[in-house]
Amino acid sequence: MRSSTANQITTPPDRNFFLAPQFPLQRQYEALRAFFVDEKASADVARRFGYSEGAFRVLCHQFRHHPEKRASFFRQPQRGPQSAPLRDRVRDLAVAMRKRNLSVYDMQRELAAAGHTISINSLILLLREEGFSRLPRRADDERPFTVKPEIAAVADVRRLDLSPGSFRTRLAGLFLFVPLLDRIGLQKVVTAARLPGSKMIPAAQAVASLLALKLIGAERKSHVMDLVMDQAIALFAGINVVPKRSYLAAYSSRIDHRACLRFMEAWLEQVERAGLAHGSSFDLDFHSVPANSTEEPLEKHYVSSRSRSQKGILVFLARDAAQGVLRYANAGVTKSEQASEILQFVRFWKKHTGELPAELVFDSQLTTYEKLSELNREGIFFITLRRRSRRMLQQIYSQPDAAWRRISLPALTRIYRNPKVLEERVALSGYAGELRQLTVMELAPRGADRAVDQSPQTRPGGTGDPLRATHAHRERNLRSRPVLPHRCLVLHGGNESGFRHATDTHGQFVIPHDGAAHRQRVQPFHSENGLSQSVGPVRQS
Repeated sequence: MRSSTANQITTPPDRNFFLAPQFPLQRQYEALRAFFVDEKASADVARRFGYSEGAFRVLCHQFRHHPEKRASFFRQPQRGPQSAPLRDRVRDLAVAMRKRNLSVYDMQRELAAAGHTISINSLILLLREEGFSRLPRRADDERPFTVKPEIAAVADVRRLDLSPGSFRTRLAGLFLFVPLLDRIGLQKVVTAARLPGSKMIPAAQAVASLLALKLIGAERKSHVMDLVMDQAIALFAGINVVPKRSYLAAYSSRIDHRACLRFMEAWLEQVERAGLAHGSSFDLDFHSVPANSTEEPLEKHYVSSRSRSQKGILVFLARDAAQGVLRYANAGVTKSEQASEILQFVRFWKKHTGELPAELVFDSQLTTYEKLSELNREGIFFITLRRRSRRMLQQIYSQPDAAWRRISLPALTRIYRNPKVLEERVALSGYAGELRQLTVMELAPRGADRAVDQSPQTRPGGTGDPLRATHAHRERNLRSRPVLPHRCLVLHGGNESGFRHATDTHGQFVIPHDGAAHRQRVQPFHSENGLSQSVGPVRQS
């Protein structure tokens, strides 16, 4: 079927591009073409393309007499360099090397030795331009001699050589721990924990290798590959060479949770027999280890470093405040077991030392009121933080000025040493008895406490309030969870470097890091007896 365009109502867009040009150069080209090729009248062409007759005559004069005007209509594309100076400089050398059956990596090394720097991709392009195909796979005897990785010896305790000798090492500090490990008896700990081992690498040598990595600050077991040639770490572990990365990773996977608990119990028992001192005050906290495992049904826990809840493993830690070392750890704690973990630690400590912990310090999310009542019945003192609520804040702000006392914090390297303290006795649901609650203000600059003297109705409700939590996103998540009262202490104030660290930076108290024996107690003035000795007396400023 034939179609005709003779009776079309509108002009197609493709034709309109040529009949009604939009760009100046295109319009000039079509106008000159209509005048010189189609032999249209000058006046008609000027009127069709929007020129005056004089302007079009000037355009025709420029086209006749100026070659640059003709060249402006069609520009030649700019071409890149037609030569490769870097490849051309080494072209003959590369061709000669390929005829010697050298690979591009061998060629790059020889060219670098001759003072020519060229990349692997450039060599591949050069050989392709010269018509060379890929080099077939070569046997080891066909390859040129190069420096190759040295194969380390296989870890085998039976090959340990203890004959007199000397060597250079950067890890000589490891041997400072040898007397301590000898007192503790690492072999007895490993035997009691029934850790796996073999004839080549017994359990004691495997644990000593992992311990050495921790003592030198290696973050991952894979970093042992940088130390396989160092004789110091092998001698510290009591083996000819330190085990490699694959063995250490597999060994860690072979130790289950029950073996870890046996090891911890045996270690603590040997530490007690060695006569190493331990404190009676402990810092308790949970730590979430993020995990992306799809095979295990992990629960979601709050990860403070990422400010969000995600799947992971919850670990309970107990740190000796006097010695600064971990005394207890338990991984894989579920949410249903979280509140009871503090009692589990108390039973563990009493079983292995024969006495209860004298003091426990933790934040408001560690356990519940009912568990605190059990601690109180056991006669265990504890210090914790209380989560702030709107009602509690209103009660604090409504207290008269006479209820607050000004105290002095001596021997602290800080500017604001005279905070205000409010002491109360409170009763909370779920806890049997009364709790001693302390509220501390004005630990920050005056500007931060500007709202202290205002009424609750005019006090701002944002995080700039010194008595409000700094982590507002956490406070929303905590409203549906159990909160803790205070057995001895509730503090509200700014984050001060001279105060003991807590999870919530708006509540901290005066306990330095050198242990409970050196804790900075708030001393009382002789005429004051409001604060009990459990936290310390107060000195009035």
